[in-house]
Amino acid sequence: SLHYADHVFAACDVIYIRPDMRKGSIGYKLIKYVEKDLAKLGISNLAINTKVHAPFDSLLSKMGYNLTERLYTKYLGS
Repeated sequence: SLHYADHVFAACDVIYIRPDMRKGSIGYKLIKYVEKDLAKLGISNLAINTKVHAPFDSLLSKMGYNLTERLYTKYLGS
């Protein structure tokens, strides 16, 4: 990014865990694994998108993530 030339960003569009595996701390462990792996690659900032119908904002907040923007979409057909 021209605005943040001193940072390397990673973006996660989808995190999916099968419904039968969602109990316990599997989501937390998955995110921590990704953070560690990305840090080894020199990534300094990770953005994770969540879906309105399936939020996990409380987990992300507890893990130190900040809500920084909202995304609006509109289907235009085709």
